[in-house]
Amino acid sequence: MAMNVWNSRGTEPHRNTLSLSEVSITVPNVAKIGALGDRLKIAGIASRQTGAALCFEDPWTSKLRVAVGNCETAL
Repeated sequence: MAMNVWNSRGTEPHRNTLSLSEVSITVPNVAKIGALGDRLKIAGIASRQTGAALCFEDPWTSKLRVAVGNCETAL
């Protein structure tokens, strides 16, 4: 995955146009999700727990979903 940070700093959130709408990230265990939730809270970023996943938005309003999983079972 590549990110264009040099042209994104200080820009507004995306408009409702063609863009990356959601990123799903798989982590090895629930402790990683808990630690991420703690870091988001400290940074003042709203998140919500939806079953086994933690969901939040980046500064450009892309949705991120972090869940416990295994690449071999996800395919």
